[in-house]
Amino acid sequence: MDKAQAEFIKQQVLSELGGYYDKVKPNSYPILERILIRAGEQFNKQVGKNLKKSKAINTGGLLDVEVPTFKYLGNNCILEIGYLEDSKQAKYYDYVNKGVRGTDNVKADNKTKYKFDSSKKSIPVDVVRDWLKNRGSKSTSIGRARPIGVEKQKKITDYANKAPYMIARSIHKKGLRSTHYFDDAVKLIFDTKFKEALQVALGTDINIKIRQVFNKNFK
Repeated sequence: MDKAQAEFIKQQVLSELGGYYDKVKPNSYPILERILIRAGEQFNKQVGKNLKKSKAINTGGLLDVEVPTFKYLGNNCILEIGYLEDSKQAKYYDYVNKGVRGTDNVKADNKTKYKFDSSKKSIPVDVVRDWLKNRGSKSTSIGRARPIGVEKQKKITDYANKAPYMIARSIHKKGLRSTHYFDDAVKLIFDTKFKEALQVALGTDINIKIRQVFNKNFK
């Protein structure tokens, strides 16, 4: 968000209020709230763009980012973004975001704090099996729709049964690629220009805290 966008939002709010702040509840900031909510919406869109660009989308629901929420906490105005604490996305989104180093560390960058345990043979096979089933690729990488003999069909069926184990071993060895889809969205949307736009639009210095919904220490 730039200064022009922030100023436009400010004028919209003032127009709705008739130019008088006496319609606003004490210790509330309707312009700030509107600007932050709009920025949160832009963040959600950027998350989607980053996921599509990284080709990291599956049926796990990473695109289902929660609607941004604005709230007051003491003297602080807080914008909450991301995934809810009890959501399935909250349990694994950061693995996709920062990546996971495999035992051979092929895909993830060295900055990630996650790594597969070398003492274990693979990641949970059931997770991979469900992933294959949900994304509708039970046979797309195994064989094409053409007449085949019984012996060939048996080999394909056997491979289909082994596929989850093979993929699990491969992921455990190569790791999960770092996408930074979430971190990059934060950096892009809530950058220096965004903070400057807020100060110009509201005419004051503001202490802004943006946190991911379930991570109360998120900065």
